Amino acid sequence: MKTILNWSMSALVLVATWFAAPQDALAKDKFAVIDLRRAVADTEDGLRVQAKLQQMFDSRQAEYEAKERAYKSARAELEKLAKGGKTSQQLLRKKYAVLEKQAMDLQQASVTYRREMQKQESEAMYPIVKHMLVLVRQLSHKEGYDMILNKESVPYYRSDLDLTDRLVQMYNAKTAGGDDKGAKPKKGKAAPKSGKRTAPKAPTKTR
Repeated sequence: MKTILNWSMSALVLVATWFAAPQDALAKDKFAVIDLRRAVADTEDGLRVQAKLQQMFDSRQAEYEAKERAYKSARAELEKLAKGGKTSQQLLRKKYAVLEKQAMDLQQASVTYRREMQKQESEAMYPIVKHMLVLVRQLSHKEGYDMILNKESVPYYRSDLDLTDRLVQMYNAKTAGGDDKGAKPKKGKAAPKSGKRTAPKAPTKTR
């Protein structure tokens, strides 16, 4: 797990040395930051991938909810039979076993859907990330950046050092077959803002 609290003494010494360095030495270094996650998501390819993933998620969610409704219906029926007192214990045990299996199937479906979504997202986003990193290297060499850092690992930076929007423009221009210099992203159809996709929760086992 990443944490900014996991600092070693050597890291603290490094920070102290940095701030103690002469200003003329620091002026030779050129740094910038990018929000890689947002850069990938905001490209036209990224928006299309998100829309596709949302459709897949909605489909899996509907499948899960259908299984869940069937489980709840079977559970309500079993509870009704148990309270009626007219059903044999042998039949109740059989129905209970079936209900337990439905609960286990729901649990497995939740895990399966979550893994499937993660796999699909990883496979779909990987080419975009790979292309984006190529553009980062090209921009670094072209403009003489000594280091371009991911925003997630930087606790503070000046807003003018953020190259995220520029990289999105470069990516869209490159993938559209145009020149990246001064290009602006095309206004495509944006993916729906669905928020964070989470796998459905499986029910607890019956007792």
